[in-house]
This record gives sequence, C-alpha cells and structure tokens, in this order.
Amino acid sequence: MEEIDCQEEEESVSEEELVDEIERKPIKTGRGFWTRSAAILFFSLVIFQFPFFEQTDQGTKENPYTVRVSPIQVVVSQLMITNTIPEDYLRAVLFPGATARQVQKTFMCVAGLKTKGCRKKVRWVPAWKNLIKNNDPAKVDVMMSKEYKDRKVQLVAGSFFCLLGGVYVLFSNSRLPVFGVVLYFYPLLRKGLLPTHYLWMAGLCALVTIHIGDLGKTTPKAKPAPKPKSNSKTTSAEEAAVKLEYLKDLETKAKLEKAERMKSKDA
Repeated sequence: MEEIDCQEEEESVSEEELVDEIERKPIKTGRGFWTRSAAILFFSLVIFQFPFFEQTDQGTKENPYTVRVSPIQVVVSQLMITNTIPEDYLRAVLFPGATARQVQKTFMCVAGLKTKGCRKKVRWVPAWKNLIKNNDPAKVDVMMSKEYKDRKVQLVAGSFFCLLGGVYVLFSNSRLPVFGVVLYFYPLLRKGLLPTHYLWMAGLCALVTIHIGDLGKTTPKAKPAPKPKSNSKTTSAEEAAVKLEYLKDLETKAKLEKAERMKSKDA
C-alpha cells in the first residue's frame, strides 16, 4: 500500500511539473526566409554603395551635373575630416562598392556596350591607392553643406545608422535601419526632392526586418512562485500509518460483531 501511494504521488507531481515547463517554454520560430532576405538585400544596398540620394554639383553654369551619393560615401567623408580612423580602414569600407562599379564598367567595355572611358588594358579590380581619390569625400561634404545646410546633420546621422544597422541586421533584428531611412527621407522630402528607388527599396527592407521578425517572437510566460517543498517520504509514511490504523479498527470491529453474533446464536 505504501509503495503504491508513493508512486501515485510521484506521477502526479511529475505531470504538474511537465505542464508548467510546457507553458513556460517559448515557441522557437527563428527568423523567416523573408526576414533574412530583406536583411541581406539591405546590407547589399549599403555595402555596394547604391545611391540613396542625389545632389547637384554646379561646376559650370552651362553644364551642371548631378552626383549620386551613398551612405558609405557620407560616412567616409565625415571620418576623413576628423582624421580619427586610418585611411586603410576607409579604403576597406569603400572597396566592395568600388569593385562592383569597376566590374560593371569593365564588362560593358568588353561587351561593346560602352566605348567612352574604356581602357585598352582590362582591369576588373580598382587600384587600392586610388579608392579615396576616386570617391573624393571632401567634395561630397562640401556639396552636402551647400545643398542641405542645416539638414546635413540628419543625412550624416542617417548614413551612420544605415551602415551600422546593415551590419547588425544580418545577425539579429534591429530598428537601426528604419531610423537611418527615416533620417534620409525627412530632409529630402522637406527640400522637395524625390528619393532614389534604392532608398525606397532600403525602406521596405527595413520595415520587413522589423515587423515579420517581431511577429515570430513569443514572450515567455512569467514563472509561478515556487511552492514550499515538503518531504514526500514523511508525508506518505504518515498517510500510510493512518490508513493502517483505520484498517485495524475495521478488522477489530468486524471480529467483535462476529463474536456477538456467535453468542446470540448459542443463546
């Protein structure tokens, strides 16, 4: 009897613990396909220097031309002014975008789609020393100061947010890309300029990385207060002793009743 009661109590306790663990355990959904794809696309738009806005360089009054600027170019221009980071690190940041442009340019020259500016010697990778010179970060900063004046700070902050968010969003969901895109949209729309289609794509990717990622998350339930532990062995032994005493009382009563019956029959 004692063994059976102990087993029943252990089974009931184990079932309750399993139910509590299942309720407290969050559902593991992870990052979905669309979230990862949007994160990779946003990172590609930033690291390969796709232009997020355009600004006009007056040059000469007869032939003004527009310059397309990417977040990395803005970041490099600000870091070049402060002289806080060595130039080799800045070249490393500019290298992926410069390589992509060089490959595109060389491919068009080889295929015969472009003749102006083509060299006889085919070069698929840009020269390491000319990376900063070709991007001309000082010129980018001067044009931003003339074109946007007080709103230049917002573009600079948006560029840093886009660069940091583009790297961080590859590993985890982040709101930095959204902040960066919003800081780009605000000064452009206030000035009456339409953002480039690459900036619209970046904004869509930033929203997807937030909303779909957050929908898949589940907050774990609060853990219930721990119950005071009691010695199951002592309680089960006490209950078994009480049951045995009760059974003994029943047996004695039954024996007394039989004895009385026998006496009444004999009489």
